[in-house]
Amino acid sequence: MLTFLQTFPDLAPVLPPKEIPKVAPPVKRFMELQNPGELRINEVLELLRDYRRLAGALKDIGAIQ
Repeated sequence: MLTFLQTFPDLAPVLPPKEIPKVAPPVKRFMELQNPGELRINEVLELLRDYRRLAGALKDIGAIQ
């Protein structure tokens, strides 16, 4: 199925940009870890929840299927 922009690619430059929803950044602690050994066992659930939140946000904007 063709999208509007595939059908009319010459209109793309004049259309307003698609608004991308804002998403909170990843948990800073997990981004600063240098290796998995620094992760405490009680942080695994928090890491999984944050991963799911970020994956859901990417899915919502169509970045992943």
